[in-house]
Amino acid sequence: MNALQQCQHRHDNSEPRTPWIDTPEGLDYLKSGVRTLLLGFDTSTVKVADFIAEFSIARNEADQADKSFALDWALARGGMTPFSYHKLAKEVAERMLYDKRDEAEGQLLWLTQ
Repeated sequence: MNALQQCQHRHDNSEPRTPWIDTPEGLDYLKSGVRTLLLGFDTSTVKVADFIAEFSIARNEADQADKSFALDWALARGGMTPFSYHKLAKEVAERMLYDKRDEAEGQLLWLTQ
């Protein structure tokens, strides 16, 4: 078996590449990006204005889905809401950052070359 065949054999039998977003760098991108957006700052891939607009849409959808008006009653009474807006904000931020993962990976590769 020549060197080219050996190389092809190793390539064919190698494990699939782990997606960047599942590596420690990718997970750090998500975690630090969520924190940055919640503090009110732009990330390298998501503008805070886009995040808050997307959160507003998600919040309105959650309010409209509340057929029992439990959120409205809780707000009217000044009590705790049965819904976590902070959790929703984290989910929206993570989703937006995840959608931009390829752009973030490209930026990281450009910086490390």
